[in-house]
Amino acid sequence: MQIEFALARSIAEAAITEPYRQVRVLTTRDFTKFLKDRGISLHWETIHYLWQLGILHPVAVLEPALAQELGKGRFYSLDLQFEVGSFIDLGQDVSENLNWALPIGRLPGNLADSLLWHPFQLWIFHQLARRLEVPIAIEASLSSSESYTKLTHKLVSQVPKMVIELANGDQHITFLKILSLLLQVEPIVHISIDNSVSTYPHLGESLDGYMAWREHFDGQAVLPSLGFTVEDVEHWHHSLATTAHITDPLNKFRILLRHANRRKLKSLEGTALLAVDLYDAAEVLRRYLEQFYGRDLLEEDDVIYGPQGPDVKKRFYGSAKTADFKRSVFRRIVREFDLDPQARTTWFVEGDTEEAYIRHVAELLYIDLDRAGVEIMNINGLGGLASDRLVELLERLTREEVFTFVSIDADNREEHLRCLRIYAKKELLPIGFKVWQPDFETSNFSFEELAKVANIIVADDGYTANITANEIQQEVDRSGQSARKVIEKLWAKQLFRHRMGTDWGKALANWASNNPCPADYADSEGNRPTNALLFRLLRGQLSNYWETLKHFTVDSDGNPIARKY
Repeated sequence: MQIEFALARSIAEAAITEPYRQVRVLTTRDFTKFLKDRGISLHWETIHYLWQLGILHPVAVLEPALAQELGKGRFYSLDLQFEVGSFIDLGQDVSENLNWALPIGRLPGNLADSLLWHPFQLWIFHQLARRLEVPIAIEASLSSSESYTKLTHKLVSQVPKMVIELANGDQHITFLKILSLLLQVEPIVHISIDNSVSTYPHLGESLDGYMAWREHFDGQAVLPSLGFTVEDVEHWHHSLATTAHITDPLNKFRILLRHANRRKLKSLEGTALLAVDLYDAAEVLRRYLEQFYGRDLLEEDDVIYGPQGPDVKKRFYGSAKTADFKRSVFRRIVREFDLDPQARTTWFVEGDTEEAYIRHVAELLYIDLDRAGVEIMNINGLGGLASDRLVELLERLTREEVFTFVSIDADNREEHLRCLRIYAKKELLPIGFKVWQPDFETSNFSFEELAKVANIIVADDGYTANITANEIQQEVDRSGQSARKVIEKLWAKQLFRHRMGTDWGKALANWASNNPCPADYADSEGNRPTNALLFRLLRGQLSNYWETLKHFTVDSDGNPIARKY
């Protein structure tokens, strides 16, 4: 394939001499390794030989590669700032009467560094490799040697024709134009793809210089110089993205891997790594059309699915575009794959007793709260229900799309309920709240149970004391104090001093684990109210935060209810 001088020159200069190149050229020796890492195994001498025939077009040719027998009028000297002479190659039409006997092992080693290639040429090498592969089914080897030989000969004889058609085809020359476009605009749009920029101070480059250079880049002048239209670029974006998706063995994970560190992605191998580079080339084209022509193209992982792709993303992640470095969108993607280390639900409780009870009950039920994504936080440790510290924490967790829930004793204080309703109205408590009436103990245990647990604690400490259910109930009714404080008082009267807290919460959890919940307290499945709350909040690990807020709100009693539309 012969190309015009202006196109060959634009490719060489954009790849080598223009500033702020983010992806740099490789010699044939290095390019061979680059291809092998991506599952394309071609000896460097094969690449050199196919170039001599005119099948492949390097970015530039260094003087050692030139030979007397190569076509006249094919090479033009161009100063590309190398110590040896450098040239651009216009190529040549490939004859159908080629000698395909490759001279492997006959070329001097210095020629391996005399041709320059660019990683953006991966697409053409992928197309070449597909045509060089001979697709013979494994079962074919079970046939007779004669049949197998005939089949092999038939398939191999078709390879030269397919390679020549690729070399001389219109698609090849249009790809070379796309290559020039990619090389010219990639440094401009790179920051939108990788969110970082590499500079080379020894070449006089700096980050400030990059921003100034980028600001004055005339992006709309590139297409006319190549004889391309916006529609041509859109076609190639679609083609590259489709090829990447079909090639990619990890395409189901593309939406997640798109956010991985670029250097880490390069540790992939074979077709997975090949697909990453093809996706990147397609994204360069998309970002270019977005920035300079205001076009709204499908993201690379949506191309294969069509217009419904962005609709699905909008529904699941809250945005039709998922590759724009939006933290909230990335968080939703990570959670979709169950890879988010952050707790999905934070349960705020009033004090040490409730915290100890929940943690110990979970332990007795073999529930790992950390693994289940439920974090328990003590409100008193945060300064109370109305503290600025708690409000700030609720606001931060809301921004991070963490489900938050509060359970607290009424304590005959109306401001508790009023405060929680304000938080719920501000959507700081998206899955509600619970006010224990009058307190945690009497909402989850009968007075008979509380008396028995209180006496167990006394006995475990080696003391003798006996508290009855009637004593607790009568004192609660008379004083209006919580059952917890009443039990402390009754202990003190019997000369047993023990402060309520973690031990009390664990003792209640042990009792609840070994004794059925009285019918007056149990839900339809026989669970105590706090246990039922735990089971409900565990579902936060499987729930979509954004969808939950979209479809549910919280009523004045703290219960989640469906929104009315």
